[in-house]
Amino acid sequence: MKAPTLEGLSSRRLVAALLAAALLVASCGGGGDKAADTSPAVAQNSEATEAAAQVAAGGREEAMAVGVARNSQRIRQVVTFGDSLTDVGTYRVGGIAQVGGGKFTTNPGPVWAETIGLLFNARVTPFRQGFGGTSQIVGGTGFAMGGSRVSQQPGIDCGPDPQTGACTQALTIPVAQQIGDYLGANGDRFTRNQLVFVFAGANDIFFQLGVFGAKVKAGVPVAQAQAEALAAVLRTRTGADVRIPEKNEEFDLWN
Repeated sequence: MKAPTLEGLSSRRLVAALLAAALLVASCGGGGDKAADTSPAVAQNSEATEAAAQVAAGGREEAMAVGVARNSQRIRQVVTFGDSLTDVGTYRVGGIAQVGGGKFTTNPGPVWAETIGLLFNARVTPFRQGFGGTSQIVGGTGFAMGGSRVSQQPGIDCGPDPQTGACTQALTIPVAQQIGDYLGANGDRFTRNQLVFVFAGANDIFFQLGVFGAKVKAGVPVAQAQAEALAAVLRTRTGADVRIPEKNEEFDLWN
């Protein structure tokens, strides 16, 4: 029987089915890191098989989407931008890593982006890792960071220095800057052989809720504080300066 292909299944339906099932797997804490004495190739194949089985269990369309993903010759790389929902281990360093933490899931289980990557044989690992105000670039395709906002610092749990504003805890690099970091490291281009995800915005709402509470506590009328918080969230939606370079290969852009 002929294997399903990207052309045989709507791209939107493919991504929607995989994403929904991968999010469910992540919320249930499925999967996990394999034994250290397993070779990387064998470990990845084992994880991919496990991920495929878990996602395919979601139903007929999910099973078809898994078949498409695993037989895809087009998608070579999965690139992710966003916040804690998509963070594949930015903060998995030092003492955090030693106790098995560092991802916003049931550690050591995968977040949804890792599951999607495994299905396409395109593992998603952190681009940058660090905590406490210091970090290093490690070169993966996972740019998302827990606590990040769309275009501004401080993010959630950034712990800004009172004098400089620099983060002293979580890095929380904004999503607009994450995309800029990607472009700077990849010749200012995306390609049609990538599957690119951008999920963000929730932390801007959380941040403005904190500002709202502080204003009300300081005596600002509730209605005024509400209006100012809403205006700030709306500015976040329209104010992020994210550029799609002109020299990209042809690719689909979904809103």
